[in-house]
Amino acid sequence: MLPPDVDSPRVLDTGTTRGLQWAAGAEIAAGSLNDAWPGLDWGRHVEATRQLWVEAAVHGAGPATAAPPARPRDPFYAPSLDEAEDGLLRLRAADVLTDGKLDRLRRALERHWAALQGASHVLDHGDLSPPVNALWDGTEVVPLLDFEFAVLAPVRLDLNELVRLALAPTEYDITVSARDEAGRRRPQATVTDLARPILRTATNAGLFVGPSIQLDTWGPERELAKPGRKAFRTWKPYRMPVALSDGGGYYAPLLRAPR
Repeated sequence: MLPPDVDSPRVLDTGTTRGLQWAAGAEIAAGSLNDAWPGLDWGRHVEATRQLWVEAAVHGAGPATAAPPARPRDPFYAPSLDEAEDGLLRLRAADVLTDGKLDRLRRALERHWAALQGASHVLDHGDLSPPVNALWDGTEVVPLLDFEFAVLAPVRLDLNELVRLALAPTEYDITVSARDEAGRRRPQATVTDLARPILRTATNAGLFVGPSIQLDTWGPERELAKPGRKAFRTWKPYRMPVALSDGGGYYAPLLRAPR
């Protein structure tokens, strides 16, 4: 089903045993890109980021091809505006959002759903989470993994994950050196160049911002269910949706970039 230019693990056999489906794939001489990521220099980060988006070219599979195996919904993204707004209301009830922040995020979701009406849908990985769901053989990115959340959606859903990789803020208690800050700007520029053609209009920007808000609703809800709630204002999953409601957050530099 995947386009020919997308690497994927070679399937050797499939079957069903005691009612459970299984697939056996050829062994790949590579490890988790997520494990390798902290040890890569900034030049490798740039190349790996470019390669991740190439590997994410599953978007070449259109609705007619991808509809049968795609999930009816992705657990990270709401299927309706009402359900997405319900998540924001739960964050408001937990004092994560103020009334003003809630209102701004709801308006952004409304713009997203309005833009969805005329948007083209393609196969999205649905949990791109780079670099968690990719392998690294020491020199380059090799197959993407974990397509169990693949859905039909605008390509901006997967793009949001790539942008997060480069532009999301660091952890609250981490001090970034001037050298590392300069290094971080290299993959940030790469992501901006990759994303800019996809975000040329206000409609496309709305399609991109919607998944960002939904993912940054799911994250705080998951974290608030854990012990340590009193410290939640220092958590990245809290800081992300708050930043989104205060002028764009991590994607603001991208949306302000010349187009």
